[in-house]
Amino acid sequence: MPNTLVVDDDPHIETLFKSGGGGGTFTFARSDDQALHILEAEHDIDIAVVAIDSAAIGGMGLFKRLRGGRLRIPRIALTSGADLKLIRGAMNEGAVDFLTKPVSDARLFARIASLVRMKRLLDQWRMRKETTKILGSLSEDELEFDNDRESLIVLVDDGTMLGAGIKETLKKDNHAVAIIGGTGDVAGEAAAAGADVIIISLSSEGDVSLRLASKLRSLESTRLIPILLIGGEEDLDLMIKAMELGVNDYLSRPIDEQELLARVRTLVRRKRYQDSLHENFLRNLSLALIDSLTGLHNRRYLAAHLESVMGRAAKTGNPVSLMMIDIDLFKQVNDDHGHAVGDDVLCEVAQRIALNVRGIDMAARYGGDEFVVIMPDTSIKTAMKVAKRLYGFIAGEPFKVSGGGPGGGGESIEITISIGVTESRDGSCAPKDILKRADEALYKAKSQGRNQVVKAP
Repeated sequence: MPNTLVVDDDPHIETLFKSGGGGGTFTFARSDDQALHILEAEHDIDIAVVAIDSAAIGGMGLFKRLRGGRLRIPRIALTSGADLKLIRGAMNEGAVDFLTKPVSDARLFARIASLVRMKRLLDQWRMRKETTKILGSLSEDELEFDNDRESLIVLVDDGTMLGAGIKETLKKDNHAVAIIGGTGDVAGEAAAAGADVIIISLSSEGDVSLRLASKLRSLESTRLIPILLIGGEEDLDLMIKAMELGVNDYLSRPIDEQELLARVRTLVRRKRYQDSLHENFLRNLSLALIDSLTGLHNRRYLAAHLESVMGRAAKTGNPVSLMMIDIDLFKQVNDDHGHAVGDDVLCEVAQRIALNVRGIDMAARYGGDEFVVIMPDTSIKTAMKVAKRLYGFIAGEPFKVSGGGPGGGGESIEITISIGVTESRDGSCAPKDILKRADEALYKAKSQGRNQVVKAP
């Protein structure tokens, strides 16, 4: 559950957080000095909500003092009125979102949950960077990203009047805009265009827009592109539900131009920072840490990364889950079809694993026909859902192979997998022990008939 730091001298805000039912824990500060002391003493703060127009708090000054670590802890600017100049200044100092009082608990906790998901994704990329540095495979290059270059915003909208108005507004802030209808291949068009942000106009049939947002989040090509949803005040419940599905932000009509520009600018900046982390990681990752056949991480990298993940979990108290996966009857595949077909199967299984786990998860080839998926900040309940979806996807679609061995060459074969799943609830489990527990669950899955998921007791 998230740990939120609230920096405000308004007692009503403290009451709102304590009684809002948003989950997680809250730490309160009444001044910027007290907030800095808390941040230095506690390393598990996920997000900060900071009043920026209070003389006692000096929130804008606090933002400036934290500027060097922006996006490490996402910060929401809280104001007593819609002072857009002040809000824009806060975003220039590193705020990633803003709210105006009076704040509804539904809006507040939906935004907190969305930003915590974003923070944890970025934390995993930074952790992978540190893992490669430990293994001697990372240069000391600083992240480079240009926030001033033109960005591309893809607007999904069938109403040309709304689309034209948004397009003209965004052009004022150095954004190019492509308007596409919601009935075609939205994901393909957005990915091909190189979208920095996707804006979806909520249709009269709100569930259609929600299904589109969910699809964009599930596809590899668009899962990391920020999504901004636009709807009416009457659509608030739908928009909050959309944020639970992975939408990053929303706006209510009538649209305020300055708020639109501020939110889009923030999403673009977040996307470029995330892209830079990803590109830096890939650029510096040594081939020695990649399995040459499947393209997944190898066992050496797995061991180092699991050590980092468990160490972080021990500090935060968040759960870690782990899947161990084995291809059923793989020796028979090699015997019947030849090793070339066996290699094809290994590569295809690896690809399907990579496409069906989440962005924060890390998949590796453990050895032979075994794979491991590390799932930070993940309960066993969630891990079981992902595992069942994965094994169903492997068994549900035949593998097309073309090997040179006996029986090989342009045919389809049925492949199934067995999965063992385990969890460390607070990071106290040693890496070798969590691997052992997952292996024992995998052995049980295979001994019970294969093609199934078994949870470790």
